[in-house]
Amino acid sequence: MLEFLTCGDSGGRELRKILLVPEKQQPSLQAYHSVMCSREEGQRSEYFRQLSQELREQINTQSVADKLHLEQPSSLPPLSHLGALLKDLADVERLLKDVDLLSGLARLLPKGACAGQNPVSPTNGTWPLNITAWSVNTTDVPREDGEEGVEGGGKGKVEEENPHSQFSAFVQLWAGLQPILCGNNRIIEPEALKQGNMSSLGFTSKEQRNLGLLVHLMTANPKILYSPIGSQVDKVIQKANETFAFIGNVTHYTRVWLNISAQLRTFLEEGRLQSHLMWLQQLSSELQQQPELLNGTDSELMQALMMGNYTFPNTSTLLEQLETIDNAACGWTRFMSKVSVDVFKGFPDEDSIVNYTLSQAYQDNVSVFASVIFQTNKDGSLPPHVQYKIRQNSSFTEKTNEIRRAYWRPGPNTGGKFYFLYGFVWIQDMIERAIINTFVGHDVVEPGNYVQMFPYPCYTRDDFLFVIEHMMPLCMVISWVYSVAMMIQHIVAEKEHRLKEVMKMMGLNNAVHWVAWFITGFVQLSISVTALTAILKYGRVLLHSDPLIIWLFLTIYAVATIMFCFLVSVIYSKAKLASACGGIIYFLSYVPYMYVAIREEVAHDKITAFEKCIASLMSTTAFGLGSKYFALYEVAGVGIQWRTISQSPVEGDDFNLSLSMMMLIIDAGLYGVLTWYIEAVHPGMYGLPRPWYFPLQRSYWSGSGRVETWDWPWCGGGAARLSVMEEDQACAMDQRRSEEMRGIEEEPSHLPLVVCIDKLTKVYKTGSKLALNNLSLNLYENQVVSFLGHNGAGKTTTM
Repeated sequence: MLEFLTCGDSGGRELRKILLVPEKQQPSLQAYHSVMCSREEGQRSEYFRQLSQELREQINTQSVADKLHLEQPSSLPPLSHLGALLKDLADVERLLKDVDLLSGLARLLPKGACAGQNPVSPTNGTWPLNITAWSVNTTDVPREDGEEGVEGGGKGKVEEENPHSQFSAFVQLWAGLQPILCGNNRIIEPEALKQGNMSSLGFTSKEQRNLGLLVHLMTANPKILYSPIGSQVDKVIQKANETFAFIGNVTHYTRVWLNISAQLRTFLEEGRLQSHLMWLQQLSSELQQQPELLNGTDSELMQALMMGNYTFPNTSTLLEQLETIDNAACGWTRFMSKVSVDVFKGFPDEDSIVNYTLSQAYQDNVSVFASVIFQTNKDGSLPPHVQYKIRQNSSFTEKTNEIRRAYWRPGPNTGGKFYFLYGFVWIQDMIERAIINTFVGHDVVEPGNYVQMFPYPCYTRDDFLFVIEHMMPLCMVISWVYSVAMMIQHIVAEKEHRLKEVMKMMGLNNAVHWVAWFITGFVQLSISVTALTAILKYGRVLLHSDPLIIWLFLTIYAVATIMFCFLVSVIYSKAKLASACGGIIYFLSYVPYMYVAIREEVAHDKITAFEKCIASLMSTTAFGLGSKYFALYEVAGVGIQWRTISQSPVEGDDFNLSLSMMMLIIDAGLYGVLTWYIEAVHPGMYGLPRPWYFPLQRSYWSGSGRVETWDWPWCGGGAARLSVMEEDQACAMDQRRSEEMRGIEEEPSHLPLVVCIDKLTKVYKTGSKLALNNLSLNLYENQVVSFLGHNGAGKTTTM
């Protein structure tokens, strides 16, 4: 002890205080200190040992105790002081162990969280030490007033400019926890941590969206509303709030740590801990050498003093551990700076919760995460069988209008994840544990929440099939847009160049004209149909479907497409305009299928077979519905077969592929009838239009009954059966004659009559061919007369 007082780190200051050396004699004491402390360590220790022995022999401890009125004379410090010192030493030892443990955990987190941040000032906030205090109306956990100043004092502007700042702290925290939770020691770039890039953590895009939503919800002042307030429900909510109270305590103690870490660092850097440990080590050594000093003292206290661990900790290691813990504390406080732990808010009843959510929550800048409504007795107590309901935002839960998929596909059902991912199960578990604790009186630790999918046998998952389920109908329709446009252009071009009228004048029947175009278009599309069948079947797109059904379906659609081209061609008289508009009309006819698909797959509405048949009056819609059944059966791994052609893979669906093919046949017939009618009523620039009611005329169907009276509005045939073209010509001549008889165009009376023909008739004996039938004609002087008609009309016979 003398050696420590004389040559210790204090440089003799402690010895001067004990000896009360005057100011004049201090140079002598300093010289003594220099001489004694300059010796070698062995000689110096031996000298001080002999000196202490002589002092013990010369001093009468009993007399000194009597003069100082000491009851227990001893050279030791007072026992109360020594006990307090040993207690502090035990606290320091526990502190060092805790620091070592905390630094081991904090070392996993990324470094640099405290960069550019000021330590938290204890005067800036009024955060209570125990924040589990809870009131009736809400479980408020007050924030520190200086919280925004601490975290945003020098970084507020930067965080406002960076839209990912709220994710940065989460990414840094999760990056450090990954090795513990996932066993994945991923190397993450510092810039990715700073920008809050969650893809650097290995999350998929869907997981990033889910986590982004949760982080946004955590930082947007979330609230869990409950009712009724002022009942036994308050105790349940108070117990459920302990989780948030614990998080608040952790946040509070991280701020407390940041306040005292600077003092600990200063204490270690000044070497005061080493000085105290050296003194205790010297004291313990002397007590072991002088056992008589322990007589009459507390044996347990002395035993603890002599058996204590007074090893010197490594100062640099301790400072490094403090720096690591500071970094973790900064990261936690930065993450929690935007997270609210004031979660629960009470209301009298459910209607109050609904009204607050719809009208007041937005004004209060509150994100309503969920609401819990309890059914209580009239006195406010909870019944033995507690019933409550959890109401949550519809975007956080599964949709209730679809329990499962309407059609089967290989693989397990992926539904139900919303309940686990977005907090429904967590809220339910928290409330259930709080209810049990309220009624039973102790916490429920096990079991926890475990989620595991139900086992499913091996299956083949082909994402390409999921794509063609929606894209195949559209791609098939688009693939024939060019063919449709070109066919319409060629048909209208023939009419525009008057080639069709020329052929009619030459005796070409109108039906033969359309049959020729049908054969031409069918041959062209048959090549496309055959190629598509081979590609779909042997290109492993429709691997399991029957190729004959594929070919038959495409062929029927090709026929309907040709008839669609005929229908569009009779509307237009310009080839280029018809081609452009025809392609647009062809593609727009696919829109009804898109509407049906959206209602079925997105809105989950049930579309009846009758409604689908009405929509299938558009051939492309019928084709889209049929193509979808091909895709659905292919996804199921069975494909379209003859036994399934009249069945739907969708549960509760009355429509099927056979109905789709039937509607295509009906469409082809309907388009043909409309083509025949529109061409007759609206032939365009060339040709004679028929009245809109011509299908009701007896003469059109029988070819007889022609009368030449004003009261009979249509033209009929004579005794002989005329061809279609002959009938058209006779009808036109009768109309002309009627017009002349009405005085629309009178014969010239000032010109001399040269030739007069009255009811000229000519019948060839060979074949009994009627060449002229009651032809009446007047030819005047100085007029040019021409005969127009097809071959065999009687022009030459008349001349």
